[in-house]
Amino acid sequence: MKQGTAALVIALAIISPAVLAAQTTDPIRVTLSLNRTTAAPGDSLRATIVVTNTSPDTTGIRWLSGQLYDFVLVGPRGRELWSWGSGMAFDQAIHPRDLAPGQQLVYSELIPMPRSPGTYRVVGNLTTQPVRSASALVTVN
Repeated sequence: MKQGTAALVIALAIISPAVLAAQTTDPIRVTLSLNRTTAAPGDSLRATIVVTNTSPDTTGIRWLSGQLYDFVLVGPRGRELWSWGSGMAFDQAIHPRDLAPGQQLVYSELIPMPRSPGTYRVVGNLTTQPVRSASALVTVN
């Protein structure tokens, strides 16, 4: 009996990490694209986030406000320089939504570039609970 118990414990130890990984994988994928990766000082570029349900099942997501997404420009020293949603007002209500398998949501905005040359990070946030993000670098020269 003790050999059988030991074998069971060993078998569970071997398969548990895979089971745990499968349970914690988020089926909602967020990707960010920029219409270009270089810009002139003071110019704008278009950033787009695409949200995809990669699961074979319908997956629910929920927002805690009417703000569905945000774009943030981060400076070379890691400081937030600009946010699309800054200064805007959004309703404070829960907004649930089901995404069918393979269904996509697309959000796009113009991002103003700073006047100082350097490398900046554009972050696209799906402002769900939990927040899901993607980012890309842009060079201002």
